[in-house]
Amino acid sequence: MRVLQVYFFMILLQVIALGNNAICIAQSGNEITEKAICKSPNIEWLQEISSESIKTSSGGFFESLSDLIFGSDDLTILKPFSLVTDSEGSIFFIDQDSKKLLKYSFDENELASLLNDDVELKSPIGLCINQTALIFTDSELNTVFKYDFNSEETSVLNSSLEQPTGIIYLESIQEFWICETKQHRIARLNKDGKLLGTIGQRGNGQGQFNFPTFIWSDGNGNIYVNDSMNFRIQIFSSDGKFSNQFGKSGDGSGDFSRPKGIATDSYDNIYVVDALFNNVQVFDQSGRLLDVFGERGTDPEMFWLPTGIFIDKQNKIFVADSFNSRIQIYQLRCEN
Repeated sequence: MRVLQVYFFMILLQVIALGNNAICIAQSGNEITEKAICKSPNIEWLQEISSESIKTSSGGFFESLSDLIFGSDDLTILKPFSLVTDSEGSIFFIDQDSKKLLKYSFDENELASLLNDDVELKSPIGLCINQTALIFTDSELNTVFKYDFNSEETSVLNSSLEQPTGIIYLESIQEFWICETKQHRIARLNKDGKLLGTIGQRGNGQGQFNFPTFIWSDGNGNIYVNDSMNFRIQIFSSDGKFSNQFGKSGDGSGDFSRPKGIATDSYDNIYVVDALFNNVQVFDQSGRLLDVFGERGTDPEMFWLPTGIFIDKQNKIFVADSFNSRIQIYQLRCEN
């Protein structure tokens, strides 16, 4: 009996010693895994990708001078909006001013356009990636497009939605979830573009929406929706059930004014871009504000009407700094 008392006492001491340290235990069947928690995120600025940075790095002073005198036909970054990265680190993004789907390669430090001249976009918005393709929406054309990596051809995946905007692909159930903004709901498509059903309707209750625009999946079965004109983030399971929500309209810390892109890091913290605040706010799963980075300006680490955000598996954070015509890249470093 005394041995058992000592054993449980030691366990209690270990629990107390952990305190707020970054460990949470999750159990699945007989397998116990550790899930890290980051309560004190440190967001470190790394670099920016812009037309100027590409020119400076690749061509140097004389090429820039030549372009100034004689002009240049090179692609430029004008107004980046939604963006994703692949396993090789290339950045794919929608440029709303040029209405192009662009790719930036770090290895070559080059910018390339992926769409043929016969593909004319009007208001490209959302973008997601799977193993074989890029899928993107055009809210004015009411169309979901698919760019195939192998054939390098673009085709229509679906043209039955009204004002499609944010889009994600759920690999586990092979479905696309799309913000159907005009209908104030989420549309579910199968991998071939067939409509399977919808989630929500207009309203401000749980599971209802008022102009949803951006959406994100954390890969663990949680889907995050920017319910933009309800000024909140709603969280759902992959079977469409409401789980949680946080946020309200206001000008204080943790409030929203014009919420845009949303993403999560590997610690399940939630990042929300706010275009009018010109910043990114970081929340935990309960909606508690952990950090804020960015302010209005044109210098590094400043934003001007930012929109999209993407976080890769290495916790690199990519923000579409739209009206500064650049993509800013950060690295999360946890300081618990």
